[in-house]
Amino acid sequence: MNDWYGYGGGRGGADGYNGRGDYGGYKDGGGRSFGGADGSREEMERKMARYSSMSRGALEDELAREAAALREKGMLDVGKLEEFCNMAAPFMTADQLRRMREIIDTLR
Repeated sequence: MNDWYGYGGGRGGADGYNGRGDYGGYKDGGGRSFGGADGSREEMERKMARYSSMSRGALEDELAREAAALREKGMLDVGKLEEFCNMAAPFMTADQLRRMREIIDTLR
């Protein structure tokens, strides 16, 4: 039998595919889960609501705090951020791309 649900080898792995044909979220480098059916979607929505109401300065301060914490744990990978930026670039405006690159440069 051909099991197309398993295509890509994601069966319950970190890529979030749960083998039932739906997306089960993803895990960050710290093992925290986001998205999917495990209840963490609510956490993601809370964070989106929190960050969407913050000013640009407040967001930059929060980013600096988070980056410092990740750097301290050895988990800040600017190379991966650059990869993400390059993949997302076709979907961003010129201003968004410029700002994203400024942020990545700041995190170096």
